[in-house]
Amino acid sequence: MPELITIIGGTNQGKSYTAKQMIQDEKKNCFVYDVQDGYGATSKKPNDIILNLPLEWKAKRGRFYGDTMQFLHYAKHRTNTTILIEEATIFFEGRTYQDMRQLIVDKWHLKNDIIIIFHTINSVPPRILEMTDTVILFKTGDDENTVQRKYRKLLPFMLELRNKPDRTKLIIDNFTGKLKGK
Repeated sequence: MPELITIIGGTNQGKSYTAKQMIQDEKKNCFVYDVQDGYGATSKKPNDIILNLPLEWKAKRGRFYGDTMQFLHYAKHRTNTTILIEEATIFFEGRTYQDMRQLIVDKWHLKNDIIIIFHTINSVPPRILEMTDTVILFKTGDDENTVQRKYRKLLPFMLELRNKPDRTKLIIDNFTGKLKGK
């Protein structure tokens, strides 16, 4: 079943590492928005390519850097693909917001899993969190009062992580509000 996974965590908490682990074993096609070139040399997939020419979006696996609108154009034509977006905050600003929401809504019809990564709970649009199936949460620098106002379901998990070592993650079923695997 297609899934929207939102990964949230501060710098050096393990967000990208977790995302890489998720796609390393993935049998599906994979399409990555790789703004910081973090999936290049470290990727173990032999057919990963840098997508920078208009026709290359048809490749089975690929990573893309560059214009967000162009990425979304290519992504909306993908089917049965895991779409991973590093630094997703830029996709929920200005002209890309509607296209990004549409990509998420269409995941069911296109059989796409979508993984989006944010640095703070506050930077995730509330409507997107509501649409998320699974939240993978690491420590963030979020203010308790802001999280309480914006998305209170995550507050107890955010507070629990304060007492845990760095790089600890909690995997939350967003619809039940409970930890997965417990």
